[in-house]
Amino acid sequence: MLKKRSLIILGTALMLTVPTMAFAAEDQPDSTPKSKLHDRVEKWKEHKGERHQNWMEHRQEHQQKLLDLVKEYSPDTLSKWTAAVNERNDLIDQLKDPATREKLKEYHKNQKDGLKDKGKNLTKEERKKLFQQKKTEWKAKREAHKQFRDQLKAAVDAKDKAKVAALLSKKYDQFVQTNKMIADKLEKAKSSTLNVQ
Repeated sequence: MLKKRSLIILGTALMLTVPTMAFAAEDQPDSTPKSKLHDRVEKWKEHKGERHQNWMEHRQEHQQKLLDLVKEYSPDTLSKWTAAVNERNDLIDQLKDPATREKLKEYHKNQKDGLKDKGKNLTKEERKKLFQQKKTEWKAKREAHKQFRDQLKAAVDAKDKAKVAALLSKKYDQFVQTNKMIADKLEKAKSSTLNVQ
């Protein structure tokens, strides 16, 4: 009788605890906190998508402001500016093509590998010196770009039509040169003759 009673109590206890454990096991993955790394990766993905969208919108706004400045300060060059901006937009659309992007990725990978191979032959000091040289060049480019923007802003604020027109002419030359660089890179990608330089 005691054995029977013990088995009934044990059986009842098991019947009550097994379903509870099963529900607990189902809820466990959802209730465990995700890792901080997972959260950071998710936030980065969201930010990357927003940043890409913002970049595209920013580019369009920048181009419109540039065309407005040209219209106001150098209306005789508006047609060539419009053509250059349209060419840039076409080039960027071509860069978005998946096949072209893959070829460019391959080119950049080969270029990076080539630089790594060159770096193996250099001593640590030579690599450091080369990096510092490139860093100085990048800083100089950035500073020149900033100075140009400041000069243009100052000329626009002062309503100096001649200076704004001269700066816009310089900007146009840079714009066309960048279009040519992008077009050359696209042409190389299309012809599959991307070589490491």
